[in-house]
Order: sequence, then C-alpha cells, then structure tokens
Amino acid sequence: MTYNDALRHKKQFLRDSSTFTKSLYHCLITPAIPEESQKYISLFTSSPSSYIDESCKLHCTNAEFKVVVLPKKNISSANQTKEAEMSTLEQP
Repeated sequence: MTYNDALRHKKQFLRDSSTFTKSLYHCLITPAIPEESQKYISLFTSSPSSYIDESCKLHCTNAEFKVVVLPKKNISSANQTKEAEMSTLEQP
C-alpha cells in the first residue's frame, strides 16, 4: 500500500485501540519488502523516540508500505520482535 494508505490504517488502528492497548504496543509504518522492514524495525527498536512516521520513507526502495504492531516489552530484544500486518483494516 502507499504511504498515505498506511498512515490512514495506522490512524484507524490508534483510534480503535484502547489506552491499555496503546500502552502495550507500538504501531508503525514499515517498508513492505521483508528485508527492508526487518532492518527498519531493528533500527526503530534501538531508539523508538528518534523515529517519526515519515522515517520509513528513507528505508523503502519501492514506495510500498505496511503497518505493523510491535509489543513494547520486546523492544529491548529485536530478535524476539513480533509483527502483525494490519491487512484487516483495508477498505473495500
């Protein structure tokens, strides 16, 4: 999906999520290519506060993105990070 589509999906997820859910998970936009996504997630986990939504554009070679949800408890160990693609939020 395009960056703007991914941003809409992220905003929808955040609107629909409880405060408790937001306290447990990071929701971020990553490149769609798996290798680029993993690299971006690895960089993000090293310093989450240093990244804004548009940071993902610098790590993407094909302008295709996805929205992932990362458990905050696993941020300190990037190898255990789990991601869940937010494809269920796509509009018809």
